[in-house]
Amino acid sequence: MLLLLCPDFAHKIARDGLGVADVQRMLFDWTRTPIERWPRGYWPKLEAHGYVESDGTVPLAARPEQFLIAVAGGESGHHALYFCTFGLTWTVSRAFSLEAATWSGEYCELPSAAT
Repeated sequence: MLLLLCPDFAHKIARDGLGVADVQRMLFDWTRTPIERWPRGYWPKLEAHGYVESDGTVPLAARPEQFLIAVAGGESGHHALYFCTFGLTWTVSRAFSLEAATWSGEYCELPSAAT
C-alpha cells in the first residue's frame, strides 16, 4: 500500500515529531478490519493463511513497513492519495533498471530550460 502525501501534510507530520516508521506503525495498528466486514466467501482463505488476528480482525498489511509513504506535489492545498493492493496480496518492492538498448517504448524529449 502506498500513501502519497502533499508536502504540507508531510511537514506537519514531521513537525509533530513523527517519522516514516511512526506513520507506518500507526497505519498498521489502525487499519484492521473485523472479519465480519469481509465477504463470507473470503473467510476460509483468510483463516487458512493465518491473516485473522486473535481479536478477529484482519490487518491490511503483514508488517508496518509494507505501508509505503511518499511525498509529492506542490503548494496547492491539502491532498493525500492512497493506493492499495488487490485482494489478499502484499506490497513488494524490487529494484529494476531500463537499459536504453532494450527500451522499445515511446517517449518524448523533455523541453530544455530557458536560459
